[in-house]
Amino acid sequence: RLLDLVGKYGIEKSFDGELKGTNGGKEIEVDALGRKMRVVRWSPPYPGSDMTLTIDIKTQLAAYNALKDQVGAAVAIEPSTGRVLAIVSTPTFDPNALSAGVSQEDWAKLITNPRKILNNRAIQGQYPPASTFKPIHASAALEEKAVTPTTRIFSGPAFRFAGRDYRDWKVEGHGSINVIRAIIESSDTFFYQTGLKLGVDTLARYAESFGFGSRTGIELLNEKSGLVPSSAWKKKALGERWYEGETISVSVGQGYMLATPLQLANAYATIANGGTLYTPQLVERI
Repeated sequence: RLLDLVGKYGIEKSFDGELKGTNGGKEIEVDALGRKMRVVRWSPPYPGSDMTLTIDIKTQLAAYNALKDQVGAAVAIEPSTGRVLAIVSTPTFDPNALSAGVSQEDWAKLITNPRKILNNRAIQGQYPPASTFKPIHASAALEEKAVTPTTRIFSGPAFRFAGRDYRDWKVEGHGSINVIRAIIESSDTFFYQTGLKLGVDTLARYAESFGFGSRTGIELLNEKSGLVPSSAWKKKALGERWYEGETISVSVGQGYMLATPLQLANAYATIANGGTLYTPQLVERI
């Protein structure tokens, strides 16, 4: 109704039906002069439900204060349960301004803000995971026996493939290292080589098993799914074949690969808890 407060953004929008309650009302019979004769029908109002979130306020404030007015996002997940302890996107705005109606001028300021403050970057920002993808890549290499924990691969300053040098971030390279050192030192050239052994489709299969490429299912609207590239994806989306040089880029989380901060946090929670991929939980109880 006209003066009702309505959830327009975030968790309040997702659970507006549970939070807003039910209006009450009376149907009254009156005479020709408008005098009340009797109550024909009456329905009592019911308050909306109380909702408790999984958010830990100290963690949430610490994340928010760390980002302040920068453009970014922060997510913290309890690995043993999938409970979201913090989820922050900055810069932000006061969503209360939307709940009772907003002027055209204020709305124009929101939607034209160059830093896109209406975007919840934690669930809608899609970015190349870059070196944070390397532990997922390592799990694929170990599971597929492309390497063992003791296998040593020379990881120099560059890896030459098909007449092109693919450089490492470390100018002097890392030398002969195993997969553990490759993760610790974030070696690019190590994972270029194991990525070629695995192939893009195997990398894609393991990335998807960690939750990349699909929505996590968190109780928020408009979550993005990110992108896990594969040879079939490229053929369908772009009408082109896959090249092994592109596998090298994907091996270190670059190229076409995209992930949301929430997906990445959830993947790392999966590693931390020993292998269980939970649906992130934002609502503790209603």
